[in-house]
Amino acid sequence: MAALLEKGGKAPKNTHVISAVGGISIPPVNHYIAGYKWAAKMFDPSIKVLVGYSNDFNDPAKCKSIANSQIGQKSEFVFQVAGGCGLGALQAAGQAKVYSFGVDADQKDADKSVIASALKKVDVAVYDAIKAVVDNQFKAGESRFSLQNDATGYQVDNLDLPADIKTQVDKLAADIKSGAQVPPADIPNPSQP
Repeated sequence: MAALLEKGGKAPKNTHVISAVGGISIPPVNHYIAGYKWAAKMFDPSIKVLVGYSNDFNDPAKCKSIANSQIGQKSEFVFQVAGGCGLGALQAAGQAKVYSFGVDADQKDADKSVIASALKKVDVAVYDAIKAVVDNQFKAGESRFSLQNDATGYQVDNLDLPADIKTQVDKLAADIKSGAQVPPADIPNPSQP
C-alpha cells in the first residue's frame, strides 16, 4: 500500500521513503518487515525502506523515538511491529501528519494516522485447533498460520484506499495465498535501507 500510494502520487509528501519500527530483531518481527520491504520494492523499486528496532515490546516512548528519527529522514509511512511499544510509533506518525500501519489487530483507533493494519487472525487458529481436537485429527507440534489458511490478512483503516490500489494489494495477497509469490522470511541485513 505504501509503495503504491507513493508511486501513484497519493502519499502525504511523495518522498519515496517508508519505514518499519520493530520491537526486537527476532524471526516473527523480521518476517513482517521482510514482507513489507519486499512488497514495497516490488511495486516501487526506487523506494527507500528504513528499518529500526526499539529492543522493547512495551515502552511506547522507545518506539516513538525510533519513528520520529525515521520521519526526520523523510519517512511518511511507519509500520509498527513492536506490540505495545509500537503505539508510540503510531502516535509519532499522527503527530507528524504521516501515515502508519498497525499490526496484529485492527489498530485504527490507536491513532488517526493508521491507514491499515496487518492482522493475525488468532480466532482462526483457535477454531482450527479446537476443530482438529473435536474431529480427532489434532497433531502435536508446531502449526503455521498464514494467508494460505486465512489466518492472516489486512484491514484498511482511516483512509479511502483508491480502488486501483486495493485491487493490486488484493491481487498480491491472492498470489501469496496461491504460492505464485513467496515473500522472504527474513531481511538479509535488517539495518540496511
